[in-house]
Amino acid sequence: MTVEARVPHPHLERRRTEGAALIAHEHVGFNGWLAVLITKSVGSMWCAYAFAALAVISLPDAIHQGTVAVVSWISQTFRDAEAILELTDQIHHLTLANNKLTDEIHGLVSKPQALSAPA
Repeated sequence: MTVEARVPHPHLERRRTEGAALIAHEHVGFNGWLAVLITKSVGSMWCAYAFAALAVISLPDAIHQGTVAVVSWISQTFRDAEAILELTDQIHHLTLANNKLTDEIHGLVSKPQALSAPA
């Protein structure tokens, strides 16, 4: 079984080169304008600071609940989509290596034994 290398979705590649669509490029009216406004606001560092400050309020409760709660608090509070994508790519590469090794093992196991004694 051969697994091909991961190819990023064409939309993601286009976004990397062209950037996000702006209202001037897309004539989508009020809904589009509002969506861009919210996205720009929520995607700003000031919003990130506000969410981090809000999350810190729940940190004392997480600390009192123990290590698992603190780890959960950190992972839920400071997620990074790029980091998740990087981890996904690493998992994909490990899966490819595993599949290659499995194919090699199957090839070795399925070969007739040259040294087997005649029956």
